Amino acid sequence: MQVTTYAPADLVAMGLAMPPTNAPGARFNYSNTNYVLAGLLIEAVTGNGAAAEVQRRLLRPLKLTGTSFPGNDPTIRGPHGGAYFAPFGVRDLSEFNMSWAWTAGEMIATTADLNTFFRALLGGDLLSPATLDEMLNAVPMLPEMPEAGGYGLGIYSLPTPCGVFWGHDGAVIGHLTFSMHSRNGARQVSSGINISHYQVGLPDPHPIDVAWYTFLLTAMCPASEMNSRSTEAVPQLPSVTRMPGNDAAVAVP
Repeated sequence: MQVTTYAPADLVAMGLAMPPTNAPGARFNYSNTNYVLAGLLIEAVTGNGAAAEVQRRLLRPLKLTGTSFPGNDPTIRGPHGGAYFAPFGVRDLSEFNMSWAWTAGEMIATTADLNTFFRALLGGDLLSPATLDEMLNAVPMLPEMPEAGGYGLGIYSLPTPCGVFWGHDGAVIGHLTFSMHSRNGARQVSSGINISHYQVGLPDPHPIDVAWYTFLLTAMCPASEMNSRSTEAVPQLPSVTRMPGNDAAVAVP
């Protein structure tokens, strides 16, 4: 099997070669290239590899033993779900060189580690109060619908019938993850599934996607607070509802 490895600088060059989505600051648009640039900034400022800095500053202090950067290793270690990608037929794409995503989506983690990380982040254990406030200063993802949620610095807000939740979604080929948390960390839900039909742009939600969204909303909100809100009212996930060819942020098997 031929394995292609991409250098971060090559990923940035590919991103910058694409036409701009809008004028700077005009509106929100998700971009993997921004996260790759963030990784290069980490390396330029610290003089160390981005993965090593994440390990030193986050994974080791929080004891996130189920989280890692695979680098050029295409294998997912330990128990994990398969990466079945419906648009390509029933194919398991679990073995994949994730250098094409690097700091935009190379990391592998467990859902338990995701919950631990977000609980520490939103609880103020990782950043100063001023820095955390800046991170959570979100702009509307849909300017025409500001009530649909906002995007901050690597995190977004999502309104629900029981209050605003914070977190992120992410997708790579075959894996789709959603991780959302109440501001005080009392309610958390992290879940992953295979990518089916809805996420790749077909007009009607697939029953599997409807069932998954129902599960996520039920996990976030007690039945007594659901009212008549339906899963169709949940805003689409910003990093997976992209034009064909765009990819997403973080995938967690």
